Amino acid sequence: MSIPKCKNKFSSQSLVEPERYYQYLRDQGMIKEQKIPMAVVMCFSPAMVEYAKSKYTLSKKDGFNIGELYSINETNERVGLFLCHGVGAPGAAINLEEMIVSGVQRIFIVGSAGSLQGRVNPGDLVLCEGALRDEGTSHHYVLEGDFSTPSAALMQKMTTYLDNQNIPHHKGLTWTIDTPYRETKEEVLTYQKMGVLTVEMEASACFSVAQFRNKEIGAIFVISDTMADLHWQPKFFSQEVANGLHRSFDAVVGLLASL
Repeated sequence: MSIPKCKNKFSSQSLVEPERYYQYLRDQGMIKEQKIPMAVVMCFSPAMVEYAKSKYTLSKKDGFNIGELYSINETNERVGLFLCHGVGAPGAAINLEEMIVSGVQRIFIVGSAGSLQGRVNPGDLVLCEGALRDEGTSHHYVLEGDFSTPSAALMQKMTTYLDNQNIPHHKGLTWTIDTPYRETKEEVLTYQKMGVLTVEMEASACFSVAQFRNKEIGAIFVISDTMADLHWQPKFFSQEVANGLHRSFDAVVGLLASL
């Protein structure tokens, strides 16, 4: 059994294009003329917005129904923050499509992930070098390949930026899956042997959307829980995780503002 079901999908045109939806919102008066940031930090937690508001001046943009787009005024509105509502690959892909059609050219994900390896601990930063496509959404954008990948040049710039700021980090692969309550022992053992560092729910889909739309994308994760010893240990609300997310957010804003 494979996805997509229709073998001719990639030679056929989409009936619903994001450009048409965006124009529909304009026609309905839901979007006015506004300056859209060219680069966006894509987040999944409202706490990230609260942190950003405590450190930067944000201006909210119109026309996003299942997410929130803000520009960061200190970057002359060149860099923004996008908060995805909900979790998982389908919602992230829709949000990403609508960001791109509004004018965003470069996206950097700052999110949380579970650790699969004992050397990668809660609060650690992980630069994602590729995502195992164990969700459905990415397969409707890119047909071939077990992994989807971020933009190599952007990730190299992020690596250099973190090194120059003396911010410790890991680099490696992630496993993207839609079903957090079906992450099994057998899967974890398999991906540990492959050297996969993390597990999360959005990266492979986002990388595939960006590839399909020819936009730059990167991702950095903060370890929020671990199953490295085959027992789940959550640390979502710990200070070490919050500190890691804040450090990651500030680093990504700094990089994007410099490009």
